[in-house]
Amino acid sequence: MPSARHNSLWSARHLFALSSVLSLVGCYDLSLSNYAGVDGGQDAEIVGDLSSVVNDYDSGGGANVAETAVPLSDSSGPIAPDVGSDVPLDSGTDTGTDGGAGTGGAGGMDALVPNGGAGGTTDAGGVGTGMADAAKLSDAAVDAWNTPGDTAPEAPVAAACGGPSEPCCAGGACTAGGCCAGNTCVASGATCPSGGTCAAGSCASPASLSASVLSLEFDPFVVGQSSNVVSFTIMNTGQRTSGAITVSPDNAEFAVQSGSAGDCLSGSTALAGNAACTVRVVFSPTLAGARTGTVTFSATPGGSASVSMSGTGVCPADQLDDGTGACVPMVGVIWTQTGKSNYWTSVASSADGTKLVAVTNGDYIYASVDAGATWTETGTSNAWTSVASSADGTKLVAVSHYLVGDHYIYTSVDAGATWTQRGTPLGWWAVASAADGTKLVAAGYGYIYTSVDSGATWKQQGATPQYWWAVASSSDGTKLVAAVGGVGASGYIYTSGDSGATWTQRGTSQNWKSVASSSDGTELVAAGYGSSSGNTPGYIYTSVDSGVTWTQRGTSQIWSAVASSSNGTKLVAVASGGYIYTSTGFVP
Repeated sequence: MPSARHNSLWSARHLFALSSVLSLVGCYDLSLSNYAGVDGGQDAEIVGDLSSVVNDYDSGGGANVAETAVPLSDSSGPIAPDVGSDVPLDSGTDTGTDGGAGTGGAGGMDALVPNGGAGGTTDAGGVGTGMADAAKLSDAAVDAWNTPGDTAPEAPVAAACGGPSEPCCAGGACTAGGCCAGNTCVASGATCPSGGTCAAGSCASPASLSASVLSLEFDPFVVGQSSNVVSFTIMNTGQRTSGAITVSPDNAEFAVQSGSAGDCLSGSTALAGNAACTVRVVFSPTLAGARTGTVTFSATPGGSASVSMSGTGVCPADQLDDGTGACVPMVGVIWTQTGKSNYWTSVASSADGTKLVAVTNGDYIYASVDAGATWTETGTSNAWTSVASSADGTKLVAVSHYLVGDHYIYTSVDAGATWTQRGTPLGWWAVASAADGTKLVAAGYGYIYTSVDSGATWKQQGATPQYWWAVASSSDGTKLVAAVGGVGASGYIYTSGDSGATWTQRGTSQNWKSVASSSDGTELVAAGYGSSSGNTPGYIYTSVDSGVTWTQRGTSQIWSAVASSSNGTKLVAVASGGYIYTSTGFVP
């Protein structure tokens, strides 16, 4: 407590300090520099919400005794505590220089309030320590607590906004490219509450492209024609707009269409958030068989995805797949008459179909080197029943009739210019040659025989005795085909995959007259009479599965013989008492 000699001064000083504080609260233009120590280090400090005066007011030379807090009030009663947004009045350092007993040092300076606090001293002199300047004012209190005579309202101080985790400013603005999400700013690049990333002032999720399907499958369609349109949708599942979308098929058979409303135009269409466009595709097969492709689409931003395409190309009704996907005219659709009319009994072809040889019953052997356009008489007249050719058309083999002929096998190594008699006379009716002309197969009434030395020697094979009317060989001589027929006889076609050691019955029973094979033994052609009595019109039949199934071709004729090129695409047939016919196309 103050000493007795200062009792009269205490109340006046206390009231002066209190009035100074109220003046400070009222407006910023009052100077506090006049509040100096009167008797050794008298301090008053402004703190908190101005609801009290801090109790650090003591008399010089006396004990440091805390004073009782004095509530603030005005003529209308106690002043309510500050509840507004507070702004510090003084952030300076309040250090003064001791002026000796009774004289306080100058207070520190503040940017808002000049001389923000009074300087202090110590009883013994020395450097004074300023009062703590933590006082704050609310916006409302600034205007409510004006000092009489100062009628100018104080400018309110705006609260902080726009920074990360701070409230959004007016209009939802945030600083440094931040995003306003739920009235709170999110820093640029940070994760938004929605899960997206703040970018360019927006928390919207980035563009992301996807397709409505993973694959499109087209119905089988004819080669060279175009299918109906099949479509899928590209969607932007993000909230931001994508870049221009590029749509790229990797197979021209699956062509992307344009020109309809809503189409995804490659290189120009950009999708807004949650928007979509349509990709329309047409399938135009260029080859037969399974066709596949992929349509890829991408955008930046937006990413990329793809849809797989599949379809099947089919050949037109009058064409067939040649094994590579190309469609060629069907066998037997078109036949061209060539040569002269004769009683032709057999015909053979080189591998490329250009060199042909044909024989007659009771006439000469005839050869052609231009696919049958012209023919040259060769050899001697005989009752020829069958002829065969090597792959290059230079090595030939022929057999004569077992009843009226001389019953021998004949071979030629100069395309038929000269002939050599081979083997022993037997009931020969049919003969065939491997590609090299050294492996031969011959048959007639009874058994089937093979030779591996161009006919010099022969070996009987395992087929049972039959009226073997025709035989044919693959290029290597391991796959053989033989047919049963003749006047008054009917039977089946038989195939062997072990050079004649064993045989398997194929097809249906008919009066077969002739068979021929492709080089690999899978494509076969056969011709026969229309009845077991012989000399009645019949058809040509073809097979692509080594004789397991057969398809009727050509027109009804009394066919005597047929022959095939190595790949089965070129055929030649002769009619008894008629003409020679040729056909190009794949054996179905």
